[in-house]
Amino acid sequence: MNFGGLKGIYMEIGFCLLAILFYGIVTFILPLAAIAGLVFVIIKLFKKPGKSGGGGRPVRSEAELAAEAAMANVIEEAESMEAIARRKRHELAEAMKAKGRLDRLALVYYIESALKSGLDRAAIAAALKAKGWPDPEVESAFSSYSGLA
Repeated sequence: MNFGGLKGIYMEIGFCLLAILFYGIVTFILPLAAIAGLVFVIIKLFKKPGKSGGGGRPVRSEAELAAEAAMANVIEEAESMEAIARRKRHELAEAMKAKGRLDRLALVYYIESALKSGLDRAAIAAALKAKGWPDPEVESAFSSYSGLA
């Protein structure tokens, strides 16, 4: 660049200083800022929440510990109630099956969903017969579904 005269020399010196400044920012300051940012993020990720007592472990109050224990008891009780409910449903289904009073509507809905999923009539009937459903009930359920469709 040639701007001519003294003004031109000052302009060229200014451009050179700007280039050196830009080079310094790109080469040194931006990488340092990026590294500092990464260090900050890493420290933030590994820092444990709560007050720290001694070895960096959070200090929890007795109320927090009691609430946690109560929540664990509630979860355990809910899981045991769910297990009891599952067992009772199974026993009820077995009792109904033994008495021959199976829910016909459930059988028709099963046949409907199986047909919609792409299974053919013979495969559905074979599966139901393998599970202990009597032939007349299976055929009757198929005819009931045909009447609904």
